[in-house]
This record gives sequence, structure tokens and C-alpha cells, in this order.
Amino acid sequence: MEDFLNIDILDKAMQVRACYTIESTMADYNASQLPQKVKDNEVFYQAKVNMTLAHLKYLVLHIFRT
Repeated sequence: MEDFLNIDILDKAMQVRACYTIESTMADYNASQLPQKVKDNEVFYQAKVNMTLAHLKYLVLHIFRT
């Protein structure tokens, strides 16, 4: 329970989640042999949105802490 209330652990967890989401999305994106427009508009659209949201959530926490 204490770990869930520790802001430093929450900060690190959100940082790791954002980095992992970005890294895994971009690795899959770069490995795909599909045309770029298909990747951007159909296949990886939701993954890119999730990647952006994870980054923005961490950024908001970081700004709040600062």
C-alpha cells in the first residue's frame, strides 16, 4: 500500500510505461513492411495514440511535481 502512495515510485512507473510504450510501438512500426500510409492511417493509428497519451500523462505528472 505504501508503494502506491509514494510519488517517486509512481513517477518511475509512469516513466517506464511511457518509454516502453514508445519503444515497442516504434519497433513494431519500423519492422512492418506495409506502406507508410497504411501503417500511419490503419495499422498503428491506435498504438500511436496510446503512445502519445502515455507520454502526455507522464509529462503532466512531471510538470506537476516541478
